[in-house]
Amino acid sequence: MLTLGASKPVYHSEQPFAQGELKQLFKNRNKARKLWQYTRHPQHKTDLNRLQNIIRRKVYQYRQQAWEDNISSLNAEDNSLWGIAKAFRKATPISTFEIIMRVQPPWRCCHTLAAWRQNTF
Repeated sequence: MLTLGASKPVYHSEQPFAQGELKQLFKNRNKARKLWQYTRHPQHKTDLNRLQNIIRRKVYQYRQQAWEDNISSLNAEDNSLWGIAKAFRKATPISTFEIIMRVQPPWRCCHTLAAWRQNTF
């Protein structure tokens, strides 16, 4: 699929896990959502919730399996193990907003946050 004014062709690919059973579940969920939005019937909402829960569990299982496969493929000899270990040891930066919320009482946070946003943006 090409878009006008695009420097490169844009190809839309499917998610790697959106094949087979999950793809059909996505279609069924979308149909159930459309039906519920049209009718607002409680049974249709129940069906939609059930499908969403099934999809959530299946996607979670897929991601867990992908993570386990990734972990089992790590090797100390090609430095892949050390790369993952380094990423986990690396400290995640704390945003200024989180620091403000931790240091000050809630009633002062509003004024400080407003001043910070005004200076930042």
